[in-house]
Amino acid sequence: MKRSFVILLAAIAAACGGVSEETANNAEPAKPVVSVESVDQKPEGEQPRAKLIVGEKIEREQVADFEESRLPEGWELIDNDIKKQPSPFSVGDGKLSLIIRSGKDMYADNFGAPHLVKAVSGDFQIETRVIFSPKQDYQGAGLLVFSDKGNYLRLERGFGGTGGGGSGIRLDVRKADEYVALTTPEQAPTDAGEVDLKMVRIGQTFIAYWRLNDESEWKEIGEYKSDYPDSVKVGLIGVNTGDEITARFDHIKLQPAPK
Repeated sequence: MKRSFVILLAAIAAACGGVSEETANNAEPAKPVVSVESVDQKPEGEQPRAKLIVGEKIEREQVADFEESRLPEGWELIDNDIKKQPSPFSVGDGKLSLIIRSGKDMYADNFGAPHLVKAVSGDFQIETRVIFSPKQDYQGAGLLVFSDKGNYLRLERGFGGTGGGGSGIRLDVRKADEYVALTTPEQAPTDAGEVDLKMVRIGQTFIAYWRLNDESEWKEIGEYKSDYPDSVKVGLIGVNTGDEITARFDHIKLQPAPK
């Protein structure tokens, strides 16, 4: 009777998904998923509502250094074209390499641009080093601040684009159906294949900077007074309306905003 009771308990544990200590110890850590952005559904005839973002408050420096062969913990790669034309990427040796195929953009109704993001709240600063040599149509790679599909900021090493082309740094904002170039490559020109980009949030104000390397001084290139909520998604983005191109990112650094 006792033996039968033990067997019964084991069967119940297995049915409930229990695992042995050995299995748990040998299991691979969970990997961040590649996903698509979604919205909450509302009754027919009403517009869908963006999901509420609850972000982490940045109280100390956090660095995603891409040394591991997987996406850093807490970061999510969003690829809205994953079923039709996914954006290949690799991680390791200190770099995130992102292949940006033609037609990947974040403009108007096209949200096919791959972006690696994390939800944060309050004041913060984010920076990255982007290794990228855009040369045609519009190609850009850099930092993204995303409130919702009608409200976001893009700070990119780019070529071309609205409001003035050429090779350089650009800062764009979308507010509802309006898309505006705050700074164009003509105003911040460079042919450099590697640059550092930084975005700072203080209250509702976002300030954008760039520099050639860590031995150069940061140059402010624009700012934007937003009406964004306390929590937003921030991270990396790659866009491309020319031939296929690869962008590489050296790291992502999140820090508290300067006092």
